[in-house]
Amino acid sequence: MKGKLFLNIPYFATLFFLSWISIILHLRVIEELTLTTYLFYTLHAFCQLSLQWMPIMIITAWCMNKGYRCLGGVVACISFTLFILQLIDVPLMRFMDLSVWSAMMLYLHETPQNMIEFLRSSHISLYAWSLLSLSSLLTLGLGIYLFFLTEKKNHRALSLQTLCFYGGILGLLCGFLIVQEKKRSSLTIQNPKEAYLIQALPWKRTFIQKKSLHITVPGKFLPWENKKFDPGQLENLSLENKPLPNIYFFVIESLRDDYITEKLAPHLARFKQQSRSPTYAVAAANATPLSWFSLFHSKYPICWREKTASQESLGALPLQILKKVGYQIHVLSSSQLKFYQMDEGIFDRDHHIADSYQVFPDETGDEPSFIHDQKCFNTLIQSMQIHQRGHVFIIFLESTHFDYSAPLQHLNKPINYLKLLLFPKCVDEVKKRYETAIHYIDELMGRFFHQLDKSPQQKEAFVVITSDHGEEFFEEERLFHASHLNRFQTRIPLYYRKGSQKADAGVQMASHIDIFPTLLNDLFRPFPYPEWFEGKALDEQVSDDSYRLSARYQGGHSPREFLITTPIDTCIFRLLPSQDHATSQIEILSWKDSQQNALPLEPLRIQKRYQKILSEIFSPAK
Repeated sequence: MKGKLFLNIPYFATLFFLSWISIILHLRVIEELTLTTYLFYTLHAFCQLSLQWMPIMIITAWCMNKGYRCLGGVVACISFTLFILQLIDVPLMRFMDLSVWSAMMLYLHETPQNMIEFLRSSHISLYAWSLLSLSSLLTLGLGIYLFFLTEKKNHRALSLQTLCFYGGILGLLCGFLIVQEKKRSSLTIQNPKEAYLIQALPWKRTFIQKKSLHITVPGKFLPWENKKFDPGQLENLSLENKPLPNIYFFVIESLRDDYITEKLAPHLARFKQQSRSPTYAVAAANATPLSWFSLFHSKYPICWREKTASQESLGALPLQILKKVGYQIHVLSSSQLKFYQMDEGIFDRDHHIADSYQVFPDETGDEPSFIHDQKCFNTLIQSMQIHQRGHVFIIFLESTHFDYSAPLQHLNKPINYLKLLLFPKCVDEVKKRYETAIHYIDELMGRFFHQLDKSPQQKEAFVVITSDHGEEFFEEERLFHASHLNRFQTRIPLYYRKGSQKADAGVQMASHIDIFPTLLNDLFRPFPYPEWFEGKALDEQVSDDSYRLSARYQGGHSPREFLITTPIDTCIFRLLPSQDHATSQIEILSWKDSQQNALPLEPLRIQKRYQKILSEIFSPAK
């Protein structure tokens, strides 16, 4: 029929409405939304999906009508792939604040080894991932089959006039949304919920892109190369005629400080009262690789990629110093340390900096994490009875990493992520798993404290307990970690005790980068080269000038988004590409007070507020 197209309405209408329903469900679970806001973004999703699917449907119909069935099949295959990706996008955005397109770009830049380690870190077996990949291919084949099946039974023809009519209605709806967006664009205080709603849309933006707010900072971010470090000075360091008390360094996965209570973790809560614990302990990042980098190198996490791109062969500088003055270093790990070659960056490429190196998870990953933690403590208790002076024990614990592990029957069941996606209040079940894992770790720590108290020679031992990052349970619409720079993903325990020294009032704020400068300062009394590190010893910090920097995980790329936390406010910035070698362009993403209430995004006011802080972080222009 001349001037008409035979459209496969059943096939494309099904893909359209299933995509729309998935977005509607995503919007529904975001709490505290008004009906007007909900309908506004639901209509946005409808219009964006219409603008996406209508051209694909028309192109496919044209190919089939002209007899180009193979080409039509290719377009149908692409359309079904797009549909599957949009379905996957919903849980990725809900849990990780990561679009499926961003995830694909991140993983395409990963090495095969990092990809394997990433899959293992999910605590899902490689066999299960293989089955999932195979089922995806089968689903794609099913989609193509359904297209040709519905194509045979399709006899619906639409004239060009009818298509133009529908296009006109869609244009009116888009125009209405644009008018409404202009009314909203005058607001200077950004509602955090608006950001989540925009990210739930298919295009991750509304029709009118808001103008980014940015400030200019003199200088560039300090590169990794530290010109203040002199290897000759390292050779001159010595602790002759000074005791070498043991050092116990615990890094517990995904542990939040507010979960350390007398009821849930009595041994850790008691140790917290006996130790130097800052009022605000802030992780260097919301993901493990960046946090471990800052912790062991005492460097800002934004330097991470520069460091990993050209690994030093001797390991982390603080560990080199401890090794130089006579310490023996022992590593006990429940975590796989190969992800992003963290083991090489901290302990040298062949782990030469470690006198003993034990990583308990095997390549299959079949054993639960609590068994590896148990092996760590069994080995540690035995070693404590033999090595009572001059030894550093670095222990990485994994039970508190999702999906959380403890020797209880109900934790053997995997987390039901589909249920979590549709019914966010079911997160209480996940919290119980997390609490159970914390309680188990606390019991193991109780064994350690008991052994420590039994030995008189260990009374002057240093004990450090911290975490790599926090964990979120939908408090700000996301789950787990590595997605947001907020207090739930960045507030951590940081407990530091020097022998039998009584706990003091502590400092107001500290971070990962401050731990080793504090330890070295207490050992050397004082450490002669504090300029080697970007962190500061706890007893040398000025409380009225307190701030800490945390970076957001960005896969294998250098982190560009960072959070500055102070006792009175928090601000999230993003480094922008700049051709000017004398200045840095920084986008302002959010600004909140100490109660997490949004503040107006006024660039001049924010620049004045953070000028001194940013000038310390960025090097002076040359």
